[in-house]
Amino acid sequence: MKGIIPFVVFVIMLMVSKPGFAQDETTKPLDGLKETIEQIRVVSNTPGVAVVIIENGEVSLMEGFGYANLEKQVPVDVNTFFRIGSTSKMFVGLSALKLKEEGKLDFNGKLADLLPNLEFSNPWEAQAPIRLIHLLEHTTGWHDMHIAEFAEPGSQFESLADALAFHTDSRTSRWVPGSRMAYSNIGSAVTALVIEHIAGMPYEDYVQQHFFKPLKMHSATFFESEAYKQNAASLYMNDQVQPYWDILYRPAGSINAPISEMAKFLAFMLNGGATRTEQLIATESIREMEVARSTLGAEAGLQSGYGLANYTSGFGAYQVAFHGHNGAVHGGMADLSYSQELNSGYVALMNTSGPGLAQIGDAIKAYLLRDRVEPEVKSAPLPEHYQSLSGWYRPINSRDELSRYIVDVAGAMNFSFEGERFIRKPLFGGWQSNDYVNDDGLLVDVWTGLAHVAIVNDPLVGKAVAVGDALYQRVPSIMVFGPIVLLGGLGILSLIAFVLLLAHGIRILRKKQQAKLFHKVWSGPALASAYLLFSIVTSMLVGSDLSQLGSVNWVTLYMYVSSVVYPLMVLLAVWLVWRSRFNTSGIMTRTIAFTLLCLHVGTVLYLMNYDQIAIKLWS
Repeated sequence: MKGIIPFVVFVIMLMVSKPGFAQDETTKPLDGLKETIEQIRVVSNTPGVAVVIIENGEVSLMEGFGYANLEKQVPVDVNTFFRIGSTSKMFVGLSALKLKEEGKLDFNGKLADLLPNLEFSNPWEAQAPIRLIHLLEHTTGWHDMHIAEFAEPGSQFESLADALAFHTDSRTSRWVPGSRMAYSNIGSAVTALVIEHIAGMPYEDYVQQHFFKPLKMHSATFFESEAYKQNAASLYMNDQVQPYWDILYRPAGSINAPISEMAKFLAFMLNGGATRTEQLIATESIREMEVARSTLGAEAGLQSGYGLANYTSGFGAYQVAFHGHNGAVHGGMADLSYSQELNSGYVALMNTSGPGLAQIGDAIKAYLLRDRVEPEVKSAPLPEHYQSLSGWYRPINSRDELSRYIVDVAGAMNFSFEGERFIRKPLFGGWQSNDYVNDDGLLVDVWTGLAHVAIVNDPLVGKAVAVGDALYQRVPSIMVFGPIVLLGGLGILSLIAFVLLLAHGIRILRKKQQAKLFHKVWSGPALASAYLLFSIVTSMLVGSDLSQLGSVNWVTLYMYVSSVVYPLMVLLAVWLVWRSRFNTSGIMTRTIAFTLLCLHVGTVLYLMNYDQIAIKLWS
């Protein structure tokens, strides 16, 4: 409870202030930034943060804020270990690029040839085989890790090959490989297995030998080493200390390192693959790492998106591209971002999960761009084919199928235009783009200055719109607003049902016939509403421990039973309402009861469409 108030204050801060850093005429910019970081840390209820900033090729700040351990009041310092999560994937991309430079690896090589014993399913394998580039850029069409994989500890397996043999169902292509990007930890793990086979050593040893050692990242590790145990930041979620997450696919997100060593890695990326004494990897390879190549958008000329384990982002309307990767584990988050144009970048690490990291990143970017002026862009008239895109769209490259029923609504986007600008705006607002046309006829993102939007032809759905690494399909507005109306109406009428049932319960006790008839009409829909609310609340309470969700136990069985009982309750409601269809209760009573029943039936059909009935989290 004590974490709720700071979080509310933090949200209000976001709503009323533009991202930036504290600065006035008497405050040095760096001091103002440090003050801002500390304010964000406190207001967002973040125990500890470590930050390094490189400006114009030199370290300008490397410092810890707050506490590595709240209970013991241990402060964060530059040698405190943090978990960097998926930022670890950058080393997968770098390792693959190094082997490619040596002529040992072809990014167009077929996965079936590289790992003939690996089990995976691709319905389009004959005409569109999965290639190594698809693994690196998350364009295989595979699901992300299933819950069973997230919950399984990696220490249970002797090798990466054994870990990948544990659960193979997620390695199924849902669309033609190379057409859509969907983030999947599994692709990075399979790429690491390819690296093992070519290098003839465990992946962790390869990274240690070719990157950690020459970068002098002497304590960085993929494991819960003794050095980590002695000097690690405790991990917190909801003010509770979290156990060490032993990730099943170690290459995808398990590196632990202090900010002092992440500073060396950041400098290496800014130096184009070189240390102070040697070139570990060609600068051209670093540039290759920063641009996506295997999506429909990339084929159309887009310059932003997810490259070889490397994101593209921007800030404000400065048209400055930042590259890098972020990451998260239970109770830990990381963000590495750099700009070649600025010759500057940062790494921010924290020992909790929450909104603080994004705000710290925005504050640092505002600081790095403090002397820049947002350029005035003169764009050409918006072509008709972009104007014709106006309407509602939803993403068709979901990361996983389990949450797609939410993403299809929450990820909906409205496209429109104003004069010469193309506007993208999320369903629930918060921001809007002002894209303009470049000389190549592509839409440019004002935040990065890179071509970001293009019309493409998806092999499964036809015309689609690529936005960075996302792919959108036009849909009727009813598909966007229908689920909102359905679930919103269900909630409102369910509340009315509860209130009326409570009021008329008194009348039932007084044995008034009208009340009994009313009860018969309302009982089924109201019980269905009560059970739905009960199952949602209890599932949230019992389902917070990920380690429990990957196997058959009372928690997962409860969720399975709940997802089966709800549609049965709705069937019971249909039967009860049908039996009471000729009662003498008022027309308004019967209309509302029937409407609530229809909303329940619609909700069941919606959930069935997304396979949310009889959910087996362990499979």
